[in-house]
Amino acid sequence: ALLRPGRFDRKVVVDRPDADGRKEIIDYYLNKVKHEPMPMDRMVSDTIGYTPVAVKYVINEAVIHAHFDGRQAINYWDFTRAREIHEWGLRQPIRNMTYEDRRRIAYHEAGHAYAMVKLLKKERLIKVTIIRHGGALGLAAPKPVEETYTSTKEEDLNDIQISLASRAAEEIFLGVQMTGVTSDLQQATVRAALLIGAFGMDNSFISYLPMGMDGLLKSVAGGEMKGRMDAILNDEYRKVKRMIELNKEAVIAIAEALILRNELTDIDVNEILARVEAEHPFTDARKAEERPF
Repeated sequence: ALLRPGRFDRKVVVDRPDADGRKEIIDYYLNKVKHEPMPMDRMVSDTIGYTPVAVKYVINEAVIHAHFDGRQAINYWDFTRAREIHEWGLRQPIRNMTYEDRRRIAYHEAGHAYAMVKLLKKERLIKVTIIRHGGALGLAAPKPVEETYTSTKEEDLNDIQISLASRAAEEIFLGVQMTGVTSDLQQATVRAALLIGAFGMDNSFISYLPMGMDGLLKSVAGGEMKGRMDAILNDEYRKVKRMIELNKEAVIAIAEALILRNELTDIDVNEILARVEAEHPFTDARKAEERPF
């Protein structure tokens, strides 16, 4: 009743701040604390999708991090650690984890990381780690390069490949299937459901979204979309597994560096891949499919 015609003349959408807005907000809160020179362009990129309150929280958390490190002025490292806590949860290393568990997690995350580097078009890998953050034993995290408001079918299919790359790496390098793929499979399943039941990208324009996301997923459970989703998921899994098989040396190098160092930044991963690909150039799985093994 409050929103019926005649009650309000205008409805104003208050969106998250864009790059210029985030720059002003970051400047505002940085001016309230002592800080070293900061890479503003990088910070603006790091905070795509942030609200003003989220920016304030991260800068305040950076101050706490610097304080416990015995410093009065924050730097970009403090900001990054604070941002990671905000996005991923507290950093809580498991000190008595066995080598075998660390190795399994490293190869799992190396699969994600390598797929991100090779498949992401509008995002970049920022970190891959086997240190527990919140409830995650490890993670590979991307960040948008710039604000985007749409995606294509190819980009969504690549996202499915990235989600399934962990299972591919487990099978190729470890010869096992691990329980850590729960959220990966959920993300891939939801993405496939949206491709079919919301975005009209599978030779059908029927949309299940008028029933809401629950209605869409019930359609999956009822079998109406299951076969088509299985076809998409299996096809994208085959593609990413083939890519990893053809570029084993690169994935092994990332995983072994993770075992040694626990976490790698985008700079670290790019340096590793530059060294490996100097001897073993990247093989595009799509082109390789045109010729026999």
